[in-house]
Amino acid sequence: MAKMRNYFKAASHHRDDDLQTKTMKKYFPAFHAQKVDSGVIFTGWLQVRPEFPKYHVKVEYRGNLEPLISVLEPNISPKAPHRYKGGYLCLYHPKVFKWNGQKLIAKEIMIWTAAWIYFYECWKKTGEWYGPEIPHKVKSMKS
Repeated sequence: MAKMRNYFKAASHHRDDDLQTKTMKKYFPAFHAQKVDSGVIFTGWLQVRPEFPKYHVKVEYRGNLEPLISVLEPNISPKAPHRYKGGYLCLYHPKVFKWNGQKLIAKEIMIWTAAWIYFYECWKKTGEWYGPEIPHKVKSMKS
């Protein structure tokens, strides 16, 4: 029985750092990958539309733990909606979308990060968030 518990414990923390890195390199070749104990940190520049500024983005892949997404540049308004305490971007509601370490950063998180940037740029001009949203309390992300 103890062997079964250890198997499931190990499986629940499964990470595929190499697959994440390979897929990011294919779809976002300008992003750099840095392996760390907790997973992989991807950093690079995104420009959603030619008229919008470039955004320096950091994505921390942590296996089954929700990824942490930060904008390093330009500075994000402290009043910007859809951010966790600590400044991490809120891309989805965890009760609606369940992250796991088998999902691909390049095919899920990066697309939503680009959408967040687009809606943020619109919000700066209009004061209204046009992206999808679900009312919820702001919480801290586990880092």
